[in-house]
Amino acid sequence: MGDARRPGGRQGRSGWSGGTGQRPQRDYSERWLDRALRGLYGSVVDEPVPDSLLGVVGRLPEQPSAAQALDRARRWRAKAEEIETAADSMHDHSARQALLQLARSYRTLAQYDEELVQQLAARCQASG
Repeated sequence: MGDARRPGGRQGRSGWSGGTGQRPQRDYSERWLDRALRGLYGSVVDEPVPDSLLGVVGRLPEQPSAAQALDRARRWRAKAEEIETAADSMHDHSARQALLQLARSYRTLAQYDEELVQQLAARCQASG
């Protein structure tokens, strides 16, 4: 197994990326953030949901009324317009693109609510 031997006399697989066999060093702040996020995520996952919050979820309406859905659609569209106006004033390309993507998301929400209103109207016409 002479060809499997690396300089330095060690045998076996090559290291982390096939190079020197040493892991890339991370700075302290990156390790600290990684540990903090793992701890935070773990505590959230392990925490049971209080019964009072579960009761709130049970009281939520299953489907909004047509008026509520239409009102939400108007708010989503107004928010999209507001964000697009803010994007127009941005000089940084990535910031502008992020805001435009957010505006598209709001428009998608508005479209969903408008389609819900149409479905509710079609059901109402079919039933009566």
